[in-house]
Amino acid sequence: MTTTATLEQVRAAEELLHAAEVDLAAGKEQPGALKAWEAAVIAVKAVVEPLGWDCDSRVEMNDAVKKLEKETGVKGLSSGFSVADAIRTQGEYGFMYEGGGIEDDVPRVQQFVAQMLDLAAPDRPKKVVPKSIEKVRESLAEAGLDYYCGEAEKASGKVWQAVCGALQAVAEERRWRCDTVAEMREIAAALSRETGDCRFIGGFAVAETYFANFDPVFFSDEHNDYARPLARRFVIRVLHRLS
Repeated sequence: MTTTATLEQVRAAEELLHAAEVDLAAGKEQPGALKAWEAAVIAVKAVVEPLGWDCDSRVEMNDAVKKLEKETGVKGLSSGFSVADAIRTQGEYGFMYEGGGIEDDVPRVQQFVAQMLDLAAPDRPKKVVPKSIEKVRESLAEAGLDYYCGEAEKASGKVWQAVCGALQAVAEERRWRCDTVAEMREIAAALSRETGDCRFIGGFAVAETYFANFDPVFFSDEHNDYARPLARRFVIRVLHRLS
């Protein structure tokens, strides 16, 4: 039976991850990185403290996560903690790496935190995430993996897929038309008017470039370096407009 204290840790970790996403959507990489790391720390302690294992330092937490991975058979815990620790370094020292790395790593930290919370409180009530949103997030994660595997053309297609999916989710909720690029552009403009945030218009202007960039005729490998972080932030902003 999950204790009240553990449930409070679960809620704190989930709230921090959401806050990290909000920061990233606003282009605030450094505070977003620190919040993602803090969520990972809380998630680790939620599992480890009831077991009586030491977890006061990063070394102790790392050792505990490795032990957990071995004992539970849950794969990827060690690598997930390593990514979270790398994000901490960026947040503390301001060494934010280029090309959207921080924004690709946060989804990996989210996955790690979810794995740890499943171990800490398997019977907890879980927030239901619509499949449309899950699919958008999967597309973003796959885009990052493709990009770092040297498959930039394939990554461009996944980014555009995420852009379309996010806008279609908003359109479906509000019963707007979203069948063409022009209609997507109008949705971005409508969100800008609604929020007073012109970044919806600018973000879609960058995101729209992916409509051509996964076409071999127009593909530019350098395009991803500057455009992918901006397109990803646009997608996150759009998802946050969903009720």
